[in-house]
Amino acid sequence: TFQTPTIPENITVLEAVASGRYSVHRASMASAVLRLPSFRRIAKADIVEAERVLELVGMSHLRNEIATSLPLGMRRMLEVARAVIAEPRVVLFDEVASGLDEDELERLADLIRVLRDAGATVVLVEHNFRLVLSLADEIVVLAQGQVIATGDAATIEHHPRVLSEYLGVKSGDEDALLEEIGAVDHQTSEVK
Repeated sequence: TFQTPTIPENITVLEAVASGRYSVHRASMASAVLRLPSFRRIAKADIVEAERVLELVGMSHLRNEIATSLPLGMRRMLEVARAVIAEPRVVLFDEVASGLDEDELERLADLIRVLRDAGATVVLVEHNFRLVLSLADEIVVLAQGQVIATGDAATIEHHPRVLSEYLGVKSGDEDALLEEIGAVDHQTSEVK
């Protein structure tokens, strides 16, 4: 997905999501142009699958809206839906959480888990510290183009250089900051 959603003009939300299936099947150009029965079967299956994915992302009520008329957060979710429907082996999300509200962030996290659980490798380029900690199995943190830390969420959330570079925390202030941003519940010591 892109930092700025790239959605074709003048198509509905349903059509935009269904377009993600084009890479899954192999309809010939001739069958599409001539609207042969084989193409119509594929197109119908694509619509059924797109409706299922729209339900999954909580956007089924928008199915007939023009996709480019949606607010930024919803266009981002639309792109994620297009990624889900394509059944990818690898997905690169570039700042996909930018501009999303809390409900949209929760749905995004659920969708990324769906992709991961389906066997896709998910690469998440993201500044939302809490989202990364909640999703990533392995985290690589860069600063000024250099790797400054690698590890799981438990390692990264307490890494002094990461906290200093990204959150402006001085040594000794880590617990207060993590509690403030809601990354750790100190009563249970679990990442939220």
